[in-house]
Formats: sequence, structure tokens, C-alpha cells
Amino acid sequence: MKYNTLHKVTSLNAQDCLVYFSHVKNELDRPLHYHADYELHFILNAAGAKRIVGNHEAIISGLELVLTGPNLPHSWKSAAHSCQRITEISIQFPEDLFSEEFLGKNQLNFIHKLFQMASLGVSFSPKTVKNICPKLLSMKEKKGFASFLSLLSILHELSIAPDSQVLSTEVFVPEPASAGSRRIDSAYAFMKANYSRSISLEEMAKRACMTKGAFCRFLRKRTGKSYMESLNEIRIGHISRMLLGTSEDIAEIAYKTGYNNVAHFSRSFKRQKGCSPKEFRESFSGKRDFATEKEN
Repeated sequence: MKYNTLHKVTSLNAQDCLVYFSHVKNELDRPLHYHADYELHFILNAAGAKRIVGNHEAIISGLELVLTGPNLPHSWKSAAHSCQRITEISIQFPEDLFSEEFLGKNQLNFIHKLFQMASLGVSFSPKTVKNICPKLLSMKEKKGFASFLSLLSILHELSIAPDSQVLSTEVFVPEPASAGSRRIDSAYAFMKANYSRSISLEEMAKRACMTKGAFCRFLRKRTGKSYMESLNEIRIGHISRMLLGTSEDIAEIAYKTGYNNVAHFSRSFKRQKGCSPKEFRESFSGKRDFATEKEN
């Protein structure tokens, strides 16, 4: 089945094995989207929230763990503002982290089958979630290779869980690449490679062989965002990683990621994240970029 929903660019880059997010909030409001990576979703205290994975819809309990595969649409949304604090952990890792040849080894047979099931989404029972929960929570303290080993251990335990459930009944695939989608991919690739310098709208439009107005309309129609919103989303993704993976000064991080005005940077960050860079660094300290961390 084909679909036309929001395509999300994740925080992973070509050098990442995985990224780990952990934060606490009052509600879930994740729009229906898909991306090219695997993602393990852990949610605590969000009973009554609506889960959508592929063509599957359900109301979740207070303990949720789901693995979604590449390009599978998914969403979680609270029915109403919750009086409970919701804990959400997300682990993203690229599709090419494990080659088919590697997964074909006898010792990885169960993980291989788990990934095949993940193309439709896989949920796990409360018993399995309770068993795996300590490892999920402790991953935020792991660095470098230790974080990768933790991911392997978690995937192994999930692959042999006797009570996993496939969610969607249909395989979802993105629309075949058109000239338009190739232009979008090319534009995003250029922005991701050059986000640390000033990139004018005129420069981007010329690269796409369009006028500035035509490029803006094209980008908004395809992504739902303006050019600057798209560029700032990429920049702030990198900034978030630097805020939590380094101790660099916030102003220095802003300048390194293409912002020449710290006040403008702070407004852009707060508009996208809902908090200041300082508050993000203090409150979201569970998020780590393991690919760039070195062993102690």
C-alpha cells in the first residue's frame, strides 16, 4: 500500500550507529510520519493514548514498547492533557547498521526475523516490557561501543520474546521517486552538508533550477514547511546533539551551526523545541548522540 504522509528527517547521520532520546512530558502529540530508520518506542504512563502504526490503530496501556521499521507510518497521541508525567524513550538506528549477510548468521537468526516483522510494526507484552525496562533506562548512561552492545542485547531479548504481536496488516512503501522527490532529497542533502554556513534562498533555488518563489511553493507543497523552517529543523537537530553531547558554550554552538545572531537562534530553538537551549540542555539530559562519544 502506498501513502502520502509526513516524511521526517531523523537526527541520525551517516556516522551514527544509533541515537537515544529520553524525556518526560505531560502529553503525547506525535503526528503521523515515517522515516528511513528503525525506531524502538518506549512509553510509560500514557494509558489511553492512541497508537497508529501502518493501518493499525489502538488505545495503549500505561506500558508501551513498539519497534517500527523503515518507512512505516506511526504516531502516538494523548486523548487529552494528562495529569501524569509521561516518560518517552526513543532509540533510532539505520537500516544499514546490520547487513543482510551479517543477519544471515545462525546466532542472529531471531534478530533477522524481528526486523522482518518490524516492517509491519511489532508490539511487546507488559511482561516483556518490564523485563527490558532496566536496560532501556540505563542506556542513557552508556557511551560509545557500550551503547551499541546495549542495543544488541535489547534486540536479542525482544527477538526471543514469546508474546510479540505484529500490528499492521499491510506493507507500506513510499511513492516511487519522482523528479520532484529527487529534488527534495537533493535539497535536503545539500542543507545537511552545508548547514553550518549561510545558505541563501537564492542559492537553493538556483540549485533546484527554479525561481525563489517556485522553490518555496514546491518545498511547502512537498514537506509542509518553508525553506527556513526546513533549514532550521536540520540545524536545530545538530544543535540538540551538541547541547547534550558536548559542554561547549551555547553561543559558540549557535555560531558553529550557521546562526550569526544568538537571540535569533534562541527564538528559533524555542519555537521548534518549546524551551530555550539552556532549558533543553538541563531538562533533556537523557538524550545522547552515541556515535560521537568516546570511551573513557
